[in-house]
Amino acid sequence: GYNRPVVSDTADRFVFQDSPEHDYQTFADAVDHLLQVLKTPRQCPVVVHCQAGVSRSPAVCTAALAVREESSYETAFEKVKTVRPKADPIAALESSARKYIANNQ
Repeated sequence: GYNRPVVSDTADRFVFQDSPEHDYQTFADAVDHLLQVLKTPRQCPVVVHCQAGVSRSPAVCTAALAVREESSYETAFEKVKTVRPKADPIAALESSARKYIANNQ
């Protein structure tokens, strides 16, 4: 079986608004950090979350997945949608994800 950690072992937080006025640099920092964490061997899964799991966390995961797998936004987002069907980033976060991908591939 799988032993769930009682609390986060890192407590890493990247706070940005789910709005067109979100801070791109904080978004990019969150994706950078996720990519770095995924390079580190772990005994437990990495959890990425936001308030509803609809916009911010799917956008961060899509950007990280696209860069990690050297794929397009569309291909990565389809994979995210497979595990999180209600994923639907607002246009501004989709734009930030696409910008991050373009700047990091």
